[in-house]
Amino acid sequence: MTAALSVIGAVFVGGESRRMGSDKATIDFDGGPLGARAVTALRDAGIERVVLIGAEDHHLLALGAEAAEDLWPGEGPAGAVLS
Repeated sequence: MTAALSVIGAVFVGGESRRMGSDKATIDFDGGPLGARAVTALRDAGIERVVLIGAEDHHLLALGAEAAEDLWPGEGPAGAVLS
């Protein structure tokens, strides 16, 4: 008997966007907001559970993604991965 594989998609939406000047998830990329395209791409790949790291109150939650706290804010992508 083999166990079912459970895959969770993660989109890192925390950070201060100091260099960009605005929320990176809202930047237009190929005709749509970058964050929404990331969530949609994960769903299109068959991943049902998508978690937004660092997104306690983020507009992408409207797409049915879950929020997860960034447990190491200020530590960059490495902290988000550990979260």
